[in-house]
Amino acid sequence: MIPHPLLASLHHQHELLTSLLESLSDEEYNLQYGPDLASVAWYFGRAVYLELYWLREVVAGDADLTSRVRHIFGDEGGPVASRLAGLPPRDHLLNWALEVFDQDLTALANATGDQTHALLEDGWIVGYLAQVLSQCYEKMVQVLVDRRLAEDFSSYAVQAPLVPSLPAADAVAIDQGHYRVGARDGVAFDNELPPMSVELHNYRIQRRPVGNAEYLAFLVDGGYENPVWWSGEGDAWRRDTSVTHPYHWRRDAAGRWFGIGVGGAADLVGEDPVHGLSRYEAEAFAAWAAERGEGMAGAVLQHEFQWEVAARGGHLSSVGRVWEWCGNLFEPYDAYSAPEDPEMATREFDGRHWAVRGAALHTQPPIRRASYRGRALPGNRHGTTGLRLVLPPALD
Repeated sequence: MIPHPLLASLHHQHELLTSLLESLSDEEYNLQYGPDLASVAWYFGRAVYLELYWLREVVAGDADLTSRVRHIFGDEGGPVASRLAGLPPRDHLLNWALEVFDQDLTALANATGDQTHALLEDGWIVGYLAQVLSQCYEKMVQVLVDRRLAEDFSSYAVQAPLVPSLPAADAVAIDQGHYRVGARDGVAFDNELPPMSVELHNYRIQRRPVGNAEYLAFLVDGGYENPVWWSGEGDAWRRDTSVTHPYHWRRDAAGRWFGIGVGGAADLVGEDPVHGLSRYEAEAFAAWAAERGEGMAGAVLQHEFQWEVAARGGHLSSVGRVWEWCGNLFEPYDAYSAPEDPEMATREFDGRHWAVRGAALHTQPPIRRASYRGRALPGNRHGTTGLRLVLPPALD
């Protein structure tokens, strides 16, 4: 028998995905708003494909449905534009998905002990699918933010202007020692395994992520104009992109900053974590804060192990508001062994992706855990990415 909480979690992901697609018109559901993301419809179809792949093709040995759509939703498909052109109309896609979801939940709910595929043991594959579908849902939300950013908010007027505030060292000390990182139980992705012991030196880590007011202080202090704060690669990115503010920030007619999200335009709250940053921007802010902030000398981006240890110890606040850039590349753990099936293997161990930790407001419960490892290319600004800083140990 598949545990009921796992079935309920998968069913909830089905509902979230479906409601998001249903909220869009026939004209909007398959639009691509930028080169870095596909359409809402594609991520929705990708979720359906992955469920079909694992439950029908791998577990049940029936590849009929997946073989028909692999060229659109599989990993070996062609360019994104050609894939989007192959998607069916919205209602056709929805009806197909609803039928698949209903059949799968019925089959799983009636699974008996004689169905002995290893992936069905303790409902492992159901928990895994809930996590994979959660990832697809978050991508869909990111596309909807891009959709909002394409709208005209020139008439919006800020009611409570954002005021800059210099960063200060509100940090908790973590003692030197050996700590365990990685997934310890439950369903986990291959990149969280195997758990391992790491040695960390004394460090301090900010209790909360960098806020909007602190980032505004960097901006008004010429942070985007002064190359001294930027690495060589970051400065080249800054000049190539002409970026001058976080991804979703905009100015009203009076020059006051506001933010745009899925719900539209809203005033920026100073204490809320800043997001919409590339790793280059996060790195530049850290260099600036180390010089300008109160008691911030030596501030740098956190290592993902530092974040996980502090999160497991309950030392961090505002976790789960934004994904947080880390100072290390996204690399496999010691003794990592890639799964045999390429659909289950991490592909971003390529020396180009960087670790991000935490979660964002739209991140679903199945992937909210201390061991979960996000990753992104350094120039990515779509993934609700902010930052938290670490500091050297305090002098006695």
